[in-house]
Amino acid sequence: MTIFYKARREPFPTASPPYPCGRGGPNVLLSAKSVMAKRRRQPETTTWVCFMINTFFAFLYLHNSPSKKPSLAFSTPVWQSTASPNLTNCLDFSSPAQFGDTALCRTRPVFQRADKRAPPPWRPTSFLQAAALACLCLVLTGLTALPAGATVGSRLLKSFALQGAPLDVAVSPDGTWTFVLGKDGKVAIYNADGELNDTLQVAKGATAIALQGKRGERLLVTSDAPPRLTIYKLRFAAQIDTTGSPFLGNPNAPVTVALFSDFQCPYCAKMQGTVAKLLATYPEEIKVVFKHFPLRMHRYAGLAALAAIAAQQEGKFWQFHDRLFAAQKELNQQKILAIAKDLGLDEKRFIAAIGSKEVKERLAKDMAEGKKAGVTGTPTVFVNGREPDKPSFAAIKKLIDAELAKKK
Repeated sequence: MTIFYKARREPFPTASPPYPCGRGGPNVLLSAKSVMAKRRRQPETTTWVCFMINTFFAFLYLHNSPSKKPSLAFSTPVWQSTASPNLTNCLDFSSPAQFGDTALCRTRPVFQRADKRAPPPWRPTSFLQAAALACLCLVLTGLTALPAGATVGSRLLKSFALQGAPLDVAVSPDGTWTFVLGKDGKVAIYNADGELNDTLQVAKGATAIALQGKRGERLLVTSDAPPRLTIYKLRFAAQIDTTGSPFLGNPNAPVTVALFSDFQCPYCAKMQGTVAKLLATYPEEIKVVFKHFPLRMHRYAGLAALAAIAAQQEGKFWQFHDRLFAAQKELNQQKILAIAKDLGLDEKRFIAAIGSKEVKERLAKDMAEGKKAGVTGTPTVFVNGREPDKPSFAAIKKLIDAELAKKK
């Protein structure tokens, strides 16, 4: 894997530790969700200690509660009030004759002597009953308090030899690439199979590395002497399957240019001139492969892609391709059928092919490969799996020359 990078050196702030913290730098505010999640992560020991204390006091209350302790009771509400040392507060919701069935509910405190007490709740009458109740609470609560999945299992996934003694290791988010920083100031890049794919010389005195970005497209390297952060922009080579896709140029060419395009994209229409110029410059060295990537924002782009695949089955893809781009501004269902008729395609067979499972699966395969390679817009170009800075003739030519230089 060949890597293009742009380095940017920035000194670390003296008040912050030299660790990459995302786009916000070292001082990044945690979201409310993550903060609350951290607060909820209490140690298991604390939970058990609190439970044992509560159980102990509950046991003391159940066992030592006196049988003749004064208690408050609520009696039926009345309209009179009596003054007495032993009073209970009662709420009056009665007298429907006074308030009426549809009147608002009103309350007023009414006091009455608690002559009749409510029956006391059940309490253990012996030490044995109290101990049994406490043990039952301990067992039931302990079963629910046990952490789920407390046992951690492990198995060996992969082990491979390194080029030298490592200082730090970083892995891409998708697990495809493993970066190992050595004491010699080089970062060895291994693929998913543990094979050494490339080597990158980084800043001298590097002590740690980290990856940033959705695909790990930025490599952050920290150094101690002097304290410094260096950022490298990486470009990973995408694995694009071009089997069965329409192409122009030498079928055995050493360089493959994969073009993800949309028939309703105006920039893709302009890209046809760049493709023609590339084929004229490298008639035997390159092969240009067309990949479908219709965007949702274009109403008839998906139908046009299916129609082009159906025309490919009849051996007239490139003719259909050129006519679709020529009629881009007036493209609709009737226009697509008119193009097929002008090219001599059987209308019934053509319409049946557009709705067939084979054609739809072909389109889905192209779009899945584009998304896997990181395609978000059109046109997007890959030269032997490597994306240029922009889809211009100069940028594509630069990558083609680099790939041809590797073959020599």
